[in-house]
Amino acid sequence: MKSKDIRELALRLYNDGCSGNEIHRSLRGLISRRTIFYGLKLLKVTGAIALQDPSGCPRLWARKNIGKSMTKQILFSDEKRIDFGGIYNRQNEKIYAATRDEADEKGAVHHKAKFPAGVMVWVEVCSQGITRPVIIENGTIDSDRYIADILPVALKDGTQMLGNEFIFQQDGAKPHTAKNT
Repeated sequence: MKSKDIRELALRLYNDGCSGNEIHRSLRGLISRRTIFYGLKLLKVTGAIALQDPSGCPRLWARKNIGKSMTKQILFSDEKRIDFGGIYNRQNEKIYAATRDEADEKGAVHHKAKFPAGVMVWVEVCSQGITRPVIIENGTIDSDRYIADILPVALKDGTQMLGNEFIFQQDGAKPHTAKNT
C-alpha cells in the first residue's frame, strides 16, 4: 500500500469519527501513533494533510528537490576532537580473570586525565575525495576562529575540487550556526 493510500484511509477514518488511537489500531501499525497524531494536528491547523510541500522542513525539501547530479556538488564538513592519553571504549578490551585483584593486575584499571591533551581535526569530503585536514591545536573552535581559520580553507579546497558552484554542508555546531558566520 502506498503512503498516499494510507494517508487517504487515515483521513477517511478520521472523517468517520475515529480517534487517533482508533485509527492506529485500524491500520495495524502501518503508521506510527506519533505520525497519526502529527497528521491530525496538521489537519486541524491547516485543514489538510498535505505533505508534498513541507515548508520549514529542509530535509524533506532536499530529498525531493536535489537530483543525483546535484549531489555530486555537495561538500560535507565535520570536525572531531582527538584526545591523547585516554581510553574511551573499554568495551573493546576484555580481561578474563577469576577475581577483581587478578583483573587489576592484568590491566583492568584505566586511568584517564581530567583534561587530556589533544587536537581538533576538521576535514571536508565530497564525491571527488577528501580535502586536506585543518588541525587546530589550541582549544576549541568559536565562530571567529571558524571564520578566520576554517572557512577560507573550505572555500579554496571546495573550489579546487568542485569548481565555483558547490553546496557547503555543515552540521549544527554553534560556530557554524552563529549569526556572524
